[in-house]
Amino acid sequence: MDATTFPIPLVYHVIFCAAACIFFIVQYVRTKKSYQLLLAIGIPASLCIYINPESSSLFYSVGAFEAVLLIGAVVFAFIERTRRKQEIEDTTLLPEENVSAASSPEKPDDKASDGEQK
Repeated sequence: MDATTFPIPLVYHVIFCAAACIFFIVQYVRTKKSYQLLLAIGIPASLCIYINPESSSLFYSVGAFEAVLLIGAVVFAFIERTRRKQEIEDTTLLPEENVSAASSPEKPDDKASDGEQK
């Protein structure tokens, strides 16, 4: 494997992958977003190239696997973003609902005066 594949030495690559994996696992536990779990798997998977550095089939297989994981992470990120926006829209009142809700409730004084008249 030449120096252009990974411009940093193996030791630094392992440290980077471990730190990134821990970061994404912590983020996944905290926020429960699926794309973070995919990235936690994909980043350390790049170390598989070091198993047999001379094998071009392993090199391209790892590359294809990484591409699938990255595309999956992007798709999951968009799906979760859309789902979160939909949940926010569902929980907030629409402007016309705010207007009707503000004009329809009975005044507390009206209830008290109704009780006194009976």
